[in-house]
Amino acid sequence: MKVVSTTGRVHIRGPLAVYVEGFEAELTRLGFAPASVVNQLHLVAHLSRWLDVQRLDVQDLTVERV
Repeated sequence: MKVVSTTGRVHIRGPLAVYVEGFEAELTRLGFAPASVVNQLHLVAHLSRWLDVQRLDVQDLTVERV
């Protein structure tokens, strides 16, 4: 199943897409500047795409793999 989330200007697909809204809300709650939130979301998008291409899921993202 492909999950896609679009947050502002950041398009996120893959296994991390379901977590994006909560992650963005937490960054905002913590006082991150809007540009910093967008930068963090771009990093999540990149990681999520990589996981998708590697056919990995969230639970496959272990300390060893990182």
